[in-house]
Formats: sequence, C-alpha cells, structure tokens
Amino acid sequence: MLNCSKFYATILLAIVVYANEAVSQPHWQQVTTPSGLKCLWPYFINKDYGFLYTPGVTGRQGMGWQFIASNLPWVPYQLDPPSVFRTVDGGMTWQQMDIGEIASKQYGVLLQMCFPTPSHGYMVGYVSDSATGYKGGLYETIDSGANWNRISPNGMAFLSLCIADSLIFLVRQDQPNNAKPGSFFPDSIEVYNANTGIISEYPAGGVSIVSNGDSVVYSRHVGPGNVARTMRSSDQGKTWITSESGATSYESWSLYSVSNTDIIVRAAEIHQYINISDFDYSAIQVSNDGGQTWNSNSLIPKDTISIGDVEGVGCVIYIRRTLAEDPFPGLYRSTDLGNSWQNVGGPAHRADSRSFSVVEGGSVVFAAEDDGSPSGNSLPLWTNLWRTTDGGDGALPYAY
Repeated sequence: MLNCSKFYATILLAIVVYANEAVSQPHWQQVTTPSGLKCLWPYFINKDYGFLYTPGVTGRQGMGWQFIASNLPWVPYQLDPPSVFRTVDGGMTWQQMDIGEIASKQYGVLLQMCFPTPSHGYMVGYVSDSATGYKGGLYETIDSGANWNRISPNGMAFLSLCIADSLIFLVRQDQPNNAKPGSFFPDSIEVYNANTGIISEYPAGGVSIVSNGDSVVYSRHVGPGNVARTMRSSDQGKTWITSESGATSYESWSLYSVSNTDIIVRAAEIHQYINISDFDYSAIQVSNDGGQTWNSNSLIPKDTISIGDVEGVGCVIYIRRTLAEDPFPGLYRSTDLGNSWQNVGGPAHRADSRSFSVVEGGSVVFAAEDDGSPSGNSLPLWTNLWRTTDGGDGALPYAY
C-alpha cells in the first residue's frame, strides 16, 4: 500500500484553495534560457542537472507536432531548430548538446526524454519532412546528454516513450503518410530491446505512454467516436486491455502513473453538449484500479478550464491550468492522489504536455512559460523558465 502519511503531515489539502498567485511571488524564481528560441520543454533529473529541448513551434492550443503534421507542406512560419541544452547548475547556465543528424532537419521536433540513470538516456523525435524519407526516431546518449545517436531504423517516428521490464516502449507516429485514412493518430506501439536491438510491433495505438515503475505500461488511445481509452499491458506489450467504465473523455493527452501502484491520473477533455451553446471542459480523472474505472475530480471548477499536463513524483502530483478566461491559472498540486488540489502559483500561458518537470520528491518544479499566443497558429515570441524549490508555496521544502 502506498504510504502518503509524510505528505499529509506536511500540508492538509482537505479544502481546495483558489488563490491566484502571481509568478513574481518569492516561491518562484526565473532562471535563464538559451536565447533565440521560442518554445522549450524542460526535463530535469535532479534540482541541478537537467535539459531543455525544442518541441517545434507551438501555442496555447496544442503541441507543435500536431499543427506541423496536419498542415504540411504549408508551414507559415520558421520553426525552432532541433536543439538540446544541458544545465548542471539549476538553470543558471546552459550548454548546447550534439544531437546528430536530426539537428539539420528543418521540420524536426523533439518530443520526450527519459533517463534511467543520470548518464544514460533516451529521446524521441519526429520530422515532418517526407521528401528525404527521414522521419526521426529513437535516440540514445551514454555520456550524460553530451552526444545523441539514433538507434532505431530509419523511417520510424515516435511521439512518446517509457521504460519497463528493461524494455523501451514507444508510441509510433506514422502521420501524415502512413496513418489510417481519416485518422491523425498512430496505430502501433513498438517495444525496443536494447540488448538485442530488436523492435517488436504490437497493434495498439496511443499518444502518451507511461509505466508504473514496475511491469505495467499504460497508453492513451482514441477509440470509436473519438472517445479516449487508456490501455494497459502487463506482458511486455504483447496484449493490451482497453476496457474501462465510469467517466469517459473525448481527449486525454497526458497520463501520469503513480509508481508501484494501480493509480493513474489523466487530463481529460469532457463533452458537455446539451445545448448549442455548451462546450467542452477539461477535468482531472483518477483511476485506482489500473484504468478499469475512472472518476472525474469534482473539486476543480469545470468552467473555462484547460488542463495541459500532469506530472509528479510519487504522491505529489501537479497539473497546469491555463486558459485566457480561467480566473485561477497556474500550477495546482495534490498530495492525496488527486482527491484535492491547491493552487501553488507558477507560470501560466502554456497548455502543452511536458512543459514542466517535477523532481526531488515533488518539492522542485521547473515550469516553462511562453507569451501566451492566443492560438495554435500563432508563433510564441519568447520562452521563460521558472523554478520553485519549495513546492510553489513553501509547504514542500527541498529537504522534504
């Protein structure tokens, strides 16, 4: 059973607090970012050591690869060049890394990192340039991110990865050339064995893929009627269970799995079409049984909310609320597995998945922010990076 008593002893979250805290509060400090880039995502391994990478161009309505892939060959603006930067001093200084062949691709985007050890890591990339036949792939570093090499066959592009049972699970992206007719979403999950170099393909789809830290892997999949389902595999990807009941969602880009439990948290877009004036809203959904049943969190107001991402460490889970009309934007934290949430401030103007990174037991958060461009067609003019070392409100000190 998961022991959350330490979290409860630190802060009581029985009542959701709706305080609109500004990013200038002393709990959040702005750190430096590499100049000349408009969109960056953070991935940190500890409070000092981490990376920034370029996911392409983006705005508040979605991730860069979505707009790029769906609008080729017409791209109305210049993308950030594919880049990876490393810091060893908590974001005070940055050094650009050698990412190999993808660095020269005009329409290349980097979508996720995963480091099983501080020196050994993986990254997935996607290239929207079918003319060359190069689509990106799975990249590996064995020298703390200084150099990256593609280890997957050419012609494979991936959206997401996780590690379980010493295997690398990947969501493969075949858009725009090889996707099923009328579907944007990929249609396969690949399992890579680093010891043999063999990639096995299984007939399951998704966008986000996460592991519970043991042998169970979850992937978000869109089924009939665009209703989102979360698939589960406990046999190294050979079979997937998609049955679920309770609250359903139209979309859910972001998944978070609490280590060594059957608890999953997802950001979900809910249909609310009763009258013509009704609209979708975002909600947090929690499953305590490995994705078989889901409950929507009712403690967060459902009006004018956009929830872009879910990240955490153990019991400490963060979500990001960001929408122009939302009166309470910023990061919200839960220490009771999503039953209650507290606004801990932080930057707004970013609804993209993987735009913040949580380390050190949940007390240290690095969160990216852009200028809040009003649509996916607008180019952000800048990116800021903010850091907290006390959970955003002083309740979770670094030594927690």
